[in-house]
Amino acid sequence: MTTLYRNSLKKLISPICMLITYSDVNIYCIQSHCHFNGLLLSHLQPFSRNLCKSCAVVSSSGQMLGSGLGTRIDQAECIIRMNTAPTLGYETDVGSRSTVRVVSHTSVPLLLRNQTYFFEQSQETVYVIWGPRRQMDLNSGITYRVLFHAKGKFPQVQIYTLTQDMMAYCDQVFQNETGKNRAMSGTFLSTGWFTMILAMELCEEIAVYGMVSENYCR
Repeated sequence: MTTLYRNSLKKLISPICMLITYSDVNIYCIQSHCHFNGLLLSHLQPFSRNLCKSCAVVSSSGQMLGSGLGTRIDQAECIIRMNTAPTLGYETDVGSRSTVRVVSHTSVPLLLRNQTYFFEQSQETVYVIWGPRRQMDLNSGITYRVLFHAKGKFPQVQIYTLTQDMMAYCDQVFQNETGKNRAMSGTFLSTGWFTMILAMELCEEIAVYGMVSENYCR
């Protein structure tokens, strides 16, 4: 149930670090909005923070129920969760803290149904949303516009979106690892995939909870 990864994994995706750090960023923050020539625009800022020495990546899997791992998870410097997996009422098994929450565009409606909990009570959490261009385009993406509206309602919340360059990079990692083109093979990447790539960039040491081991399919 728990898998530990250390620094060597970061070497697999070192190009992302440069793209996040410099002007060609891969993650943008939805900041307070402004009007320009009749268009509603957002100020975009790159996602950046100091490396976490230890991270707990917690899946939304039911495998966590009854695990009793909550205290161990909360001891990590940074805790990365997926989609809208709850912590309230499940602290004994999954812990109570959330540093980053990676959310699929398909789970955004569920996120917004409980805005009081996610955006008011958990203000310290950073939200990273991923999705295809048609959903996340800054001008016409439906999911982006919904998030933009939520940001206006809760200006203190930190909401980030993956750029299309980052999405393409994740596709390339998939092809490098499997030898298959993601689009041509009809494969859809999961929130777990994006979460692990982000974690390997943010963390020096990663403990993964609620996922199968790396040897599961071998």
